Amino acid sequence: MQIYIGGVVVYSFTVIFIKLSILYLYHRIFPSRGLVIIASCIAALVVAYSTALIVFAFLQCIPLSTLWTGNPKGVCVKTQPAYVTLAVMNVITDIMILCLPIRFVARLQMKPARKVQVL
Repeated sequence: MQIYIGGVVVYSFTVIFIKLSILYLYHRIFPSRGLVIIASCIAALVVAYSTALIVFAFLQCIPLSTLWTGNPKGVCVKTQPAYVTLAVMNVITDIMILCLPIRFVARLQMKPARKVQVL
């Protein structure tokens, strides 16, 4: 269970850095004010829900050691609803990140077949 908590933290930081790097790449390729605003909002959402996941991982049981000791005096909450919600948020932000450059690629001056390849 201790490794599980560590895995949740590492996973959360990995998600944050990967998604932020993709958003920053979009910003570098398409330096548009609109894209910067939308990318910043998506970045804030990604950081917020990933941070919530880290906090939840540490607060799912009070005291946390209840997870691996089975202390009957500890109190734990059900984790499935929170993890399902966070997984849905992860998928939604993935779709938002994938759709973000479509408008900007569509405006590029290139053949339609090439635009499809770029997308």
